[in-house]
Amino acid sequence: MPGEKPKAAEIKSFMRAHGIADFKVPDQVVFVAEFETTAVGKVSRKRLRETMRAQFLNQKANRKP
Repeated sequence: MPGEKPKAAEIKSFMRAHGIADFKVPDQVVFVAEFETTAVGKVSRKRLRETMRAQFLNQKANRKP
């Protein structure tokens, strides 16, 4: 609905409904307020990768056995 933030399940469902192969649909969807950019204004893939890796490791460490 307009004005509402999508949920991860809705995004995955949308991708599958539009013919995206299952192996291309991400296991997790992470919402961020903004992306860090380089000096020329492009998304810093290095910082994005570092941030997501740290978040993944944090989640993994906080899981109960």
